[in-house]
Amino acid sequence: PSAYWMHSDFKSTSGRFHNPSLAALLGLPGGGDPFADTTSANTISTEEAEIYGANLRIEHDFANDITLTSITDYRTWEYSFQQDLDAVGFNLPIDLGDAFFGLPGSLVTYGAPVFAQPDIGSDSFSQEFRLSGSTDAIDWFLGASYFSEEVNENAFLTWPMLFDADVLLGGGGVVSIMDDAMPAGYDITGDNTSIGLYGDVTFSVTDQIDLTGGVRWTQDEKDYCASNLDPSFGYLQVLGPDTYGEVICDSADSDEVTYRIVGDYRPNEALLLARQCRT
Repeated sequence: PSAYWMHSDFKSTSGRFHNPSLAALLGLPGGGDPFADTTSANTISTEEAEIYGANLRIEHDFANDITLTSITDYRTWEYSFQQDLDAVGFNLPIDLGDAFFGLPGSLVTYGAPVFAQPDIGSDSFSQEFRLSGSTDAIDWFLGASYFSEEVNENAFLTWPMLFDADVLLGGGGVVSIMDDAMPAGYDITGDNTSIGLYGDVTFSVTDQIDLTGGVRWTQDEKDYCASNLDPSFGYLQVLGPDTYGEVICDSADSDEVTYRIVGDYRPNEALLLARQCRT
């Protein structure tokens, strides 16, 4: 038997991201200097990943050259990310009304846009059993496998904006959107399950010719749910427009039998010719 355990992690914290083009446009220090060693940020950018894994392989030999193999595997992966997107450490009035609509005044006063993916990950488990054997003229194996996985992903964009509806619409006052209390975002979860049964037989017709036949049955089940958390412009409406607050779930199942037939011919020790038919 053999076994191993794996652990890997990565952590990064950065406050040195700099946006010289934006700094130059706004008249901030360091504008136009791509090598500036200072930055402005409303929040610290972070990135963290952690992976765990374990694998156990056991083989047992029976009489008549028959071997039973068991392979068990478990993996888990977690990831989180956060970044201040503009590298400007304070709120600025941007005259979007004049720039895009030809209207006087400041249409939007915005704060720091922060994009975060606080919880991305997957957990998977697999188990495989293989029984194999051989004689002078035949090599064969039978197998069964099971695989299960749970995945999740979410994301949030906070970009506090004071939208001056009076400038564009002639009324409505100032409205706050995409702030900490009402971020844009989405959340997705999924479950995948797969079962397989398979077998393979190779016949040595002569010392130079082998014929192989194999068949596999596979059943897959996939389920997922996604929710749209974007109440503003549809910036992250991954489910399509007008889906705010909805939870949409769906599934896909498949059941399939596949086969393969292979012919091998070795005219000499340096050359192998093969022909395969498969689905």
